[in-house]
Amino acid sequence: MYQYTVRVLTQAHQASRLLFVVCCAELLLVLDSTVVNLALVPLGRDLHLSASTLAWVVNGYGLTFAGLLMTGGRVADLLGRRRALIAGVAVFGLACAAAGLAQGPVVLLSARLVHGCAAALVTPPPPWPRARAFPSRPPAARSHPAWSPSSPLARPPRARARDPIGDFDVI
Repeated sequence: MYQYTVRVLTQAHQASRLLFVVCCAELLLVLDSTVVNLALVPLGRDLHLSASTLAWVVNGYGLTFAGLLMTGGRVADLLGRRRALIAGVAVFGLACAAAGLAQGPVVLLSARLVHGCAAALVTPPPPWPRARAFPSRPPAARSHPAWSPSSPLARPPRARARDPIGDFDVI
């Protein structure tokens, strides 16, 4: 009886830890996108970027992320979701460092494209963490409040930013 109780507690602890890690990874992706959107004006001014280059700084990430999302899921199936998540976060961190240290548009755009590729590895299919961590229905339903707000938490409620073309809301 004692071994069974310890095993159940260990599984619950591992499930909670998995959910926490995946929510933090999702928060990381959205937070990065928000920071770049808010920093567009100073970024363009400091690196002397044109309006079209600034558009590519934002859209390059989104295009590679969306374009490689299915491929990232397949890679996660082949390599294992844990390895894909670790590799994606590591590459994402290196791309963040490269983008932060960029002195010109080529390095910055390349880093943003690599960001998108890494984000496709980091983002799991939505039901995966909850289905893996909480195989029975009631705990999975209780995990939903932790999973749902992880993306919106990274966005400011009503932040205003100015881009070279005009004003827009970053929400």
